[in-house]
Amino acid sequence: MRSCFVLLFLLLLGLTTNPPHAAADPGLRCGNDLLQPGVGTSRYLVLQKCGEPTYRDGYRWYYDRGEAFLTVLVFSENGELSFSKDEYTWR
Repeated sequence: MRSCFVLLFLLLLGLTTNPPHAAADPGLRCGNDLLQPGVGTSRYLVLQKCGEPTYRDGYRWYYDRGEAFLTVLVFSENGELSFSKDEYTWR
């Protein structure tokens, strides 16, 4: 019975210290700046802080982060950052 309480405690501790949204949308770190979706981050600001993306595909911009990782930024029609995701790529 005690092991069930310990397991439940560890499960709850894991949920509170690593919220699901933190891993799902990391934003893009450029130098000292962290650009995140949902806070009015525009294409212009991303270009100003991070430079030209490695590749553009319509509303999606891809930044090469080295070591086989890309950060994908998705912009809304009005040009604001709406989503970001780190992806592993084979090279």
